[in-house]
Amino acid sequence: MSTAVARSPVSMSRPAPRGDTDLPNVNNDSPDPTQNFLAVYHQSGQSDQSVLSDPCPGWDVFLADYRRKVADGLFLVQVASFTDGGAVSFLGVYRPGGGSWEPSRFDNWDDFQADWDRRRWAQTLTDIEVYQDGETTYFVGVYQEGTSGGAALDYQPGIDAFQASWQRFCTAGKRLIGFGTGIVGGQRVFCGSYAYAGQNQVLPAPQPALDAFNRLRWDMADRQLLLARVRTYDDGAGRVYLGLFNQSDYHTLSFFCPRSGLADLVANQADMAKRRARLVQVEPYTGAWGPWGELIYQRLKGQAVGYSYAVFEHGVPVEHGGCGWAVAPWGYNVPGEPMTSSHRVTVGSVSKTITAVALLRLIQDGLPGLSLDAPFFPLIEHAPLLGDVSAMDPRVRTVTLRNLLTMTSGMSWHQRDRDWNDPVQLWAEVTDFLKTSLDDYKQPPGTYDEYLNINFGLLRAVISNVTGTWYPDYVRQAVLGPLGMTDTEINPGTRDPLYYSKGQRSGPGAVIPNEASWRSTALDMGRFLQALRPGGGVLDDTSRAAVLKPVWVPRPGQGRYNQLGLYPGTTPVNGVPYSQHNGGYTYSRSCLPEYGARSGIVRFDDDQQTDVVILVNTVLDDDVQPVAIIPEIYDYLSTYF
Repeated sequence: MSTAVARSPVSMSRPAPRGDTDLPNVNNDSPDPTQNFLAVYHQSGQSDQSVLSDPCPGWDVFLADYRRKVADGLFLVQVASFTDGGAVSFLGVYRPGGGSWEPSRFDNWDDFQADWDRRRWAQTLTDIEVYQDGETTYFVGVYQEGTSGGAALDYQPGIDAFQASWQRFCTAGKRLIGFGTGIVGGQRVFCGSYAYAGQNQVLPAPQPALDAFNRLRWDMADRQLLLARVRTYDDGAGRVYLGLFNQSDYHTLSFFCPRSGLADLVANQADMAKRRARLVQVEPYTGAWGPWGELIYQRLKGQAVGYSYAVFEHGVPVEHGGCGWAVAPWGYNVPGEPMTSSHRVTVGSVSKTITAVALLRLIQDGLPGLSLDAPFFPLIEHAPLLGDVSAMDPRVRTVTLRNLLTMTSGMSWHQRDRDWNDPVQLWAEVTDFLKTSLDDYKQPPGTYDEYLNINFGLLRAVISNVTGTWYPDYVRQAVLGPLGMTDTEINPGTRDPLYYSKGQRSGPGAVIPNEASWRSTALDMGRFLQALRPGGGVLDDTSRAAVLKPVWVPRPGQGRYNQLGLYPGTTPVNGVPYSQHNGGYTYSRSCLPEYGARSGIVRFDDDQQTDVVILVNTVLDDDVQPVAIIPEIYDYLSTYF
């Protein structure tokens, strides 16, 4: 996603956490930690563009690639190191032109400094990369031809000492050109290259969150201070972001783009090149979070006991993980169980979207007499488990499958406390509803919108009777299996978390008994959303278009657009339409607060085919429901990154 510069950034920070538990566990359960990148671009209208090298496995491979690029008329701007498959790899940022000198690499600071001292009369050290390979710390220097005078090199233990030293250099008229940070002997050190310069420069304190750093970047831009370098590292309390800002003019813009994975970085660099924005730095970092994960954390800390999330682009998970507790370490649950994206959480009403896709697949398969506009009752009228419904309102016979899917059946009813995952109890529920619907019929079908769970209970009954297969079994066969959703089940299991009440910070969690909901993982629900993408393997183009087509449904004095098992976003996000469904399950026990789960799936109609899932094992306030914060975070990332 690319940035815009028209407005100030939206604050994503949340109130301070309540109590002594603030989602302490961050878990990424992919085989390897997530490789993320921060990219810094400058846009000044110049025609020459930057070149990002392919990853080079090992220093010797990088040097060979560097020499080829220099021979092709490029000069090196920056070296970035990252771990790839357990080994260190390197990226180079290049620009057209000459004047590049071969980078240096030393396994101790004294030798690095001695080499700098030999070079500094004819060359300028423009960047320093510090990285570890096993037990050894290496210092890499990037040099360009020429010197501006007053060159100095600095090495400090800790950020406070480094910033104090930077202030002394600034007082002497020198400015920081490039800097790096790493671990030496168990201690974090900072090193920097200085030279005389006239422009203003600011090196603020490290920021404790991605959104906080971005707000700082915009504040600096208002003062004509351009982001020149960024470093991110773990300061012992969590990831922080340290930026260097230089004075600029209004003709130069800075872009700051967090990316998840190398492919995402490469695609972003190509997109920015089309906008004549020059890549000036890449900062790799490994961690459980990419930009989505960090911003979700900022919204849910202090609100959720535990949650999991997954972000897909082009059908591939680009971020996923869990945070907090599946089983909180309170009372007899010590030491607790951290939440991961492989825990199965009840998805509540998101089950309706699964049912809608299953029904569309059934219609797509061409059963005689089955269509969206077919009345539903003839499809279950002779079902063996349907009881006596002779008192049924005759208007029910006109209600279509489309009416049920769009919540426009015109009926209203209070659901009984039955387990829809049991066929006997589901059909008893359907029977009770149909024979008493005369008292609760409100409006003719298609003329009134009312969210009613039993509409989808009726659809489960239709699927079961038409196919001769119990609803969950058909869904597994027609939807879950083709999509590879091996971690989705209808009944509780050993991988379920406990559930908690809003604001709970002590006491036991609870189990959610059998009810109407599917239980799934964040990754599996991300796979499910691929059914609504071209080539998803479950729905053809016609069925998928039918699901996503907005349909206006009236209400007295108002109305809204519905989809089939989904709802379109009320307002496009940065011009991008989206579809969503939220899920919630709230359960009450005597003398105890309500506890439960909250879930949300959002499908963005963008070029990246972005799909986002959040599953939470806690009752939440309305402003932090998953379907509320997902579009907000998407807006933030697409606007300011």
